[in-house]
Amino acid sequence: MRSLRLTTGLILFAYATSHFLNHAFGVRSIEAMQAASAILLRPWQSYPGLFALYGAFSIHGLLGLYALHRRRHLRLPAAEAWQLALGLTIPQSVLLRADEVIQ
Repeated sequence: MRSLRLTTGLILFAYATSHFLNHAFGVRSIEAMQAASAILLRPWQSYPGLFALYGAFSIHGLLGLYALHRRRHLRLPAAEAWQLALGLTIPQSVLLRADEVIQ
């Protein structure tokens, strides 16, 4: 379980890194961002990449909820409480962002 969670976390980290690097190229110019997008985002725009990304997102979230379910009590150290709270806000943020992009 731990290695699966690590693997899915690394996939999500790789996507976030390539996404933010693409935004960094956008600071330079739109042309630079589009050129970098062809390299940085192409793996995530293929069917295997989308499957890996969505699968990692789903599995990682479900494993986090499973880890919370397995706890005997909800007394959490502050660091774990923050990690849980921030992790649970990600789906809401993604849905809000997707709604903005669609409209």
